[in-house]
Amino acid sequence: MGDNVFDGRKDHTLDAKGRVSVPERYRNILQSQDAREIFLTQSAVRDRLCITVWSPDEWKSFLERINAIAPSHPTRQYLDDIVLSTKEVCSFDTNGRILIPQHLRQFADLDGQARFVGRGKNFEIWNPAKHEALLQSHRDNTAIDESLHLFGV
Repeated sequence: MGDNVFDGRKDHTLDAKGRVSVPERYRNILQSQDAREIFLTQSAVRDRLCITVWSPDEWKSFLERINAIAPSHPTRQYLDDIVLSTKEVCSFDTNGRILIPQHLRQFADLDGQARFVGRGKNFEIWNPAKHEALLQSHRDNTAIDESLHLFGV
């Protein structure tokens, strides 16, 4: 993938106040986009109990897609309730840390360690043990094998 793609994973310590250092590579990508703040939300995907982190440009694009959905549509209501209502704006301190609000730390079950996981256009923050469990469930899912073959993997 390109240089401006969030990929890989890195574990960082979360301090008692809920501050965590964002991986330098991710910060560099955000700085190259002139991002002075980032947006944190609950993940919209049901089995992903993590925090999704958006750059300002990706957040704007996401909002445009949400706003294209009729307000009465169940998908729009779900996204409003799960994503929009949990959004927090975070800025970096001088040490490259962000403060993850308590309600998002509770949702993602973050305590002591946080795993940053690249997802291409954005990244996620996970409880490392929960992320490992998700990876194992993917490995155990033999139904995915046929789909992977279709993609030449």
